[in-house]
Amino acid sequence: MRFVCNLFFLIIVLTAPVFSQNASSTSPLEPSVETLKSPEDEKKGGFSGQFMTHIFHSKHGGIDHKTETPSMLKLEYSGKFGNDYRFYINNLTLQGGCPSDHTGDLQGISYIDSPDKNTFMEAWVEKDTDKNGGNIRFGLQDLNSEFDCTVVGWLFLNSSFGMGYEIAQTGNNGPSIFPVSSLGLRYKKERKNGFYFQTGIYDGCPGDPENHNGTHIILKKEDGILMTAETGIHRGGNDDEKTPLFKIALGGWKYTSKFDDLIELDSTGNAVKNKNNQGFYMICSKRLWQGKRNADRRISAFIRMGFANPHINQVESMLTAGAYCTNILKKKDRLGLGIARATNGSHWMKLEQLSGISHDDHETALEATWEIPVSENLILQPDCQWIANPGTDESLKDALSIGLNIAYTF
Repeated sequence: MRFVCNLFFLIIVLTAPVFSQNASSTSPLEPSVETLKSPEDEKKGGFSGQFMTHIFHSKHGGIDHKTETPSMLKLEYSGKFGNDYRFYINNLTLQGGCPSDHTGDLQGISYIDSPDKNTFMEAWVEKDTDKNGGNIRFGLQDLNSEFDCTVVGWLFLNSSFGMGYEIAQTGNNGPSIFPVSSLGLRYKKERKNGFYFQTGIYDGCPGDPENHNGTHIILKKEDGILMTAETGIHRGGNDDEKTPLFKIALGGWKYTSKFDDLIELDSTGNAVKNKNNQGFYMICSKRLWQGKRNADRRISAFIRMGFANPHINQVESMLTAGAYCTNILKKKDRLGLGIARATNGSHWMKLEQLSGISHDDHETALEATWEIPVSENLILQPDCQWIANPGTDESLKDALSIGLNIAYTF
């Protein structure tokens, strides 16, 4: 695993010069749905906002049967100065309960689930480095806004359809993703034909693990950094009727700091410090069909696989896949089906067995969702998730959670 990850990361970095020639200034991939505004909307400039709430009821199985309503108020401001500089700031107010407390799942029923807090999630400046599509970004950043993302996956409410859980589980306070971000430096280069390369470095421990509220930038040598790199080709970022969606991407990540090995002990009986907290992922998304008489009606799908070091992390691999069809009963509505399977690593399973605890080797989430635009600003999205082996806990029955996403943008 160590050799494969290092080789994979090296291949990505070495291919950067190939993708850097004759690059264009095309926009990065953006979410296609009104319910999730992308930081890339900063190129339009000005103030905007969004209120979103997820209402989820644990109907069957799991731990117990209760209702939670995690909510998010997002305020954002963006603009530009000079000829090449752009800036973007967003502030999040998060509150409400945790639906996964009742289903007992690992991956997260709701992607806006968070402890109550107010924080600046992103605050960065971006500058074009040349006239051929290169740019550099510095500041507080959500890594998942550019790395390990797919338009089709953004439709679903389960967290694993955003960033894979095998990455989201890592670090001392998670990687730099919702709801805690860190300082980062990202470079990107993109060609006119859609080939791109991007790489970034981020603080290895975002925020303050002891204080969830507020915005905290604490830089410590022992926290190290998180390095990421991704290369691929994408077209039709918004998957509209005129530009067919197509994306293939390979990505890798690695922490420079050391982490406790789950099994191996040193001569003093303490956990061996392992410096190989790393992994990689692969994404493919594509439009499969488009109506001839009604171009607005189309089917798009994606599949993703990701792997993490099982010596350090509970979940060794992730498989997610999903598809949606547009214009079912209403213009711009989308009906989607998705599956996300998290598989435990052998070292974590052995550790639990040594503790006398028996676990299933995987958790699988099945999601059916229907996004219905009520108006230009309001979205209603009924959602249903079936969780097989929640938390990989053999004592829990498979769980059913029924939900509704309400999103209003302004």
